[in-house]
Amino acid sequence: MRFKDQGIDLGYNLQAATDAAHGFIITTVVTNAQNDIGQLAPMVEQVASQLQCYPKEAIADSGYYLQDDIDKLETLKQVECFVAIAENERTKADKANGNSFMYNVQKDEIICSEGHRLLPIGKPHKVRANHMAQRYMGESCHTCNKRPLCTTAKRGRRSVYRFDNQQWKESYQQKMQTPEAKQKLKQRKTLAEAPFGIIKMWMGHIPILLRGTYKVQTEINLYTLAYNFKRWFKLISYKPAFT
Repeated sequence: MRFKDQGIDLGYNLQAATDAAHGFIITTVVTNAQNDIGQLAPMVEQVASQLQCYPKEAIADSGYYLQDDIDKLETLKQVECFVAIAENERTKADKANGNSFMYNVQKDEIICSEGHRLLPIGKPHKVRANHMAQRYMGESCHTCNKRPLCTTAKRGRRSVYRFDNQQWKESYQQKMQTPEAKQKLKQRKTLAEAPFGIIKMWMGHIPILLRGTYKVQTEINLYTLAYNFKRWFKLISYKPAFT
């Protein structure tokens, strides 16, 4: 796994879900996955197994952003997701350079921020697993002064793909720009990062003593149990039996 302070090293990926009402850790899962992609749906299922019902909301950072997982959770499980959108390098560059693209449904074309047209090329084809996409290519990129900031293609023409789930994707992007969504992502930091920070402090410099996912899961369960007990004692009003 890749660590911020020590580069590539052997380790485990600890997944945890906490409740927003009281801050208890509901469930933890130790995996050997190198990142969090694809872990959102399994963790929601783990929570549902523990609580015997699905949560109303799922809040996660951009490491969990997988469109299919979010779509299925919201559509099939009625779990509203607030997962920060992961941006690739191309998207980040477009934002920095002020490049945007607007789809025209009536004419089936895309208009860029400079007013130029991108027309469909060929037929829709599979680009990602289970998804078809139509490719649109710039018609007059060679006359655009902004071309160096928009594309590095050898032909000098910008390509944009529009996927079959584009309508859902754009709707989700709009939702994540709302004040409610931004507040949810701020709330995530206190819900998820605080338990991790406390447990890491308890563990000390050498985080785990055991090896193997089964043994490490057992060790993490003990930490989780201790954390929840300490959390519970803080929440209840304690009155000593003797004064």
